[in-house]
Amino acid sequence: MAEKLEDVAARLDSIRYARASALLSPLKRYLLRLIPVLLHHHSDKLPGYNGPFTPTGVFDFQLTTEDFEACDTLKLNVPAVLTKKSPAIEGVYSMGSTASFGQNSQSDIDVWLIHNKKMSQNQCELLAEKATLLTQWFGKYDFEVNIYLVHPEQFVATQEDQTHIYNAMGHEHSGSAQHWLLLEEFYRSHFRLAGKVIAWWPKAIKEPHLLSLGDAQALPASEYFGASLWQLYKGVEKPHKALLKVLLLEAYASEYPNTQLVSERIWQRTLEGDFSAANDAYYLLYESIESYLLKLGDLRRLEITRRCFYLKCGVRLSFPEQAKDWRFYKIQQLVEGWGWAPSLVETLDNCEYWHCGQLQWFNEQLNELMLGSYQTLLH
Repeated sequence: MAEKLEDVAARLDSIRYARASALLSPLKRYLLRLIPVLLHHHSDKLPGYNGPFTPTGVFDFQLTTEDFEACDTLKLNVPAVLTKKSPAIEGVYSMGSTASFGQNSQSDIDVWLIHNKKMSQNQCELLAEKATLLTQWFGKYDFEVNIYLVHPEQFVATQEDQTHIYNAMGHEHSGSAQHWLLLEEFYRSHFRLAGKVIAWWPKAIKEPHLLSLGDAQALPASEYFGASLWQLYKGVEKPHKALLKVLLLEAYASEYPNTQLVSERIWQRTLEGDFSAANDAYYLLYESIESYLLKLGDLRRLEITRRCFYLKCGVRLSFPEQAKDWRFYKIQQLVEGWGWAPSLVETLDNCEYWHCGQLQWFNEQLNELMLGSYQTLLH
């Protein structure tokens, strides 16, 4: 049975990889391929080189034809075969909005580099330094890649053990403030770039060739408060995204302790053979919020949520040149179901040109809603 579950997870990985690539330009598709290549290989002739002592190698990594094509395009020379007896990296994964409805032309790529648990503090620092250099190199091509080192036991270690674990995620992901919620987001949204398949299904059995980071269902109530506070802070720079996350927290908290996580819903649908666009991390996040707000009869917040979701997706239905990618028809169907007038769609599509009054009104609505959710979680 474990083999079947692993195959299902690997298939979802492949589909998500294809969806992420479909929304990128040809150059950025090559750059996406190069993320694990440049983490596996380490040479003074390659980007990211920071000396001979940096740990290298990704578990079971082998270059594909597409990888060689990417290297040729960017004029990089890598050896055809490089087998590491003790690879430093268990796996490399994208997480967040990439490969989902939330991926748009401004989206960055958040990458979790899960390293071998035996790595020392000094080795982690060298690898983190290399990751920073790679981020800078990718940035030259207007490709924003954020690489975070993750200890494989980071989410299961005791508070005492946490102090000995190198934490490269501290500020951006707020560390302990949303410890389990961060793991749940990873489980629902990740796809593998290289390395071990993540065993994110319930009651996963530990296997040497799989990677399990912990049980996201072991979610303490205290997490909601800390995580909502962090999202309020994040809302300053990314209000649409922050509001959706705060409302998801509120929806989760309303069901506690019998919360059905989005990651659970995705896994259940995947097991049933649903690999359609509807079984999408960002869409199901929206669906969970919608279900919660409809139950409350809170149509005002639901309308603002729908606008945030639409804006975050970045699909412009009123633009004739809008590419009809894998998200287009689903979003079109949603908008028709919401009964939006064409004039509203056009206004949202031209949000970059909103005058000060429009922008101020919308931001005030978002701030009011976020503070309302925070107060609900406080009580």
